[in-house]
Amino acid sequence: MKRYRNICWYSALLGLFCVLGIGSISATALDKDQFSKDRKVLLQRIKTINQILQQTTSKKALNTGQLTAINKKIESNEQLIGSLSKELQVVNAQMAQKEHKIQTLQAELIQLEEEYAKILFWGSKSMQHINVLVFIFSADTFQVLLQKLSITKEYVKLRKQHFAQIKKTELQLQHEKKHLTNKAKRKGLLLHRRQCEQTGLQESKTQQQELIGVLEQQQGQLTKELHQHNAAVKRLDKLISDIVKKELALAAAAKKAAATAQDSNKPANRAAQAISAAGKLLSTRFAKHKGKLPWPVKKGFISNKFGRRAHAVFKNVQVENLGIDIQTEAQATVHAIFDGFIKTVSFVPGMNYVVIIQHGQYHTVYAKLSAVHVKVGQVVHMKDFIGIVSTDNNHISELQLQIWNGLEKLNPALWLTKEPE
Repeated sequence: MKRYRNICWYSALLGLFCVLGIGSISATALDKDQFSKDRKVLLQRIKTINQILQQTTSKKALNTGQLTAINKKIESNEQLIGSLSKELQVVNAQMAQKEHKIQTLQAELIQLEEEYAKILFWGSKSMQHINVLVFIFSADTFQVLLQKLSITKEYVKLRKQHFAQIKKTELQLQHEKKHLTNKAKRKGLLLHRRQCEQTGLQESKTQQQELIGVLEQQQGQLTKELHQHNAAVKRLDKLISDIVKKELALAAAAKKAAATAQDSNKPANRAAQAISAAGKLLSTRFAKHKGKLPWPVKKGFISNKFGRRAHAVFKNVQVENLGIDIQTEAQATVHAIFDGFIKTVSFVPGMNYVVIIQHGQYHTVYAKLSAVHVKVGQVVHMKDFIGIVSTDNNHISELQLQIWNGLEKLNPALWLTKEPE
């Protein structure tokens, strides 16, 4: 009976152990999608810059366009290296987590094997002089017989459960070791990629410094080009300002006329009110597309940002941009970034052909075109073809894009999607 109590005691202890269980540790998988998407975008951007840079350098004339492209390439390389470093940090953290899990599982496996050995030892020791059937049928009553039968079955069940738990832990341990090996390989690839990008970055920086040194010696020519550019910017600014001021004056006059009931009944004023309502609707639609507007060219990068900044070569010289310049391929086609109608087609010295599209109270401006394929008054829709980018004497193909809200100049980079589609 004492042996019987030993079996019951250890069975109860083992039952409690099994109820508490060994919680399986699920592996947290790294979501690589975002890293892959970011890397793909950056690599495509660098590829585009290299293509444009190759077109420019093939002409053998050193110019600020090449410097701008190299600067953008350096910026993209640094972003790519930053992305790779961030991904490496995540992989390292996950590897440390995996190693901790493996150590935990190994400790649990040792404990499970020790406990299983105790089950076998105590079971064997307690039952070695007892015939199981005799033990069961030695019961004085039928109720006691059922209890003894239940205890025997429970003992066998617990042994099976414990053995199954050992096998499960072994499999999980193998699974975690496999994941750790895969992450170690991935870490090696990331380190190699980052090293290659750092080498390429250093080469680009060396090329940048050499080009700056050459361009600094051309100060007279660059100063002349800068003055010509500033004059062209002023001419374009006046053209757009005059158009917008005229539009605002007409809108104010129409609003004033519509304020009197008598005037509002006139056909001309009713038509003006209808046009005004359509313009407001178009303005609202345009505003809702902030950050979602397509690029006006299929390939390219922002070579000159919006607002005031230091000159690419002479850091003590400030230049101002009323929009953004997008450096692209030669003969690149230009497309409208939103629905509207052609307000103006003009030729501005230094800016070549200029197309202005009205979108209610907003206007988009496309300058530095070599050819225009739209007419004043023509209705256009998003992505409609409007012209071709011009290539200047330095063999730089660049589009000037501006966005105006009334007389307020907006930063087009905040209105476009992150990358050309």
